[in-house]
Amino acid sequence: QAWFRGEPGRVLTPAYVRDNQPVPHLADAYVRLAGRLLESDRPVKLDARPSGLVGTQGDFAKRLAAEAGPRLGLACDLVLNNQVDFPEPRVRVNDEPCLPSGWRGEAFFDAYTNYYARLAAGGRFNGPA
Repeated sequence: QAWFRGEPGRVLTPAYVRDNQPVPHLADAYVRLAGRLLESDRPVKLDARPSGLVGTQGDFAKRLAAEAGPRLGLACDLVLNNQVDFPEPRVRVNDEPCLPSGWRGEAFFDAYTNYYARLAAGGRFNGPA
């Protein structure tokens, strides 16, 4: 919402290392898990740990800004908080890669930014965040 108002986006927890998942690939991972459950005639370990874009939240925000800015025609500036409080684990990631080899994300970021551009065009960002 901030970018559409011409303001910088704020990242409050830039030092946390997290596993950001493009939703289509996360869904595919869970479809594969469901397939294993349905195909087996014996109990299956219900475990899925799909991994996508591992890195700091600050680095992810920078990538998102770099991908979104040109697509949206917006500055997509960022302010990264000086994170000193860590009430959650500093690193929380999965270990089963779910992105295709060589994934660059063009189609994902196209769809992602188109979605938010449609929300903005429809006035959906006029209220509080």
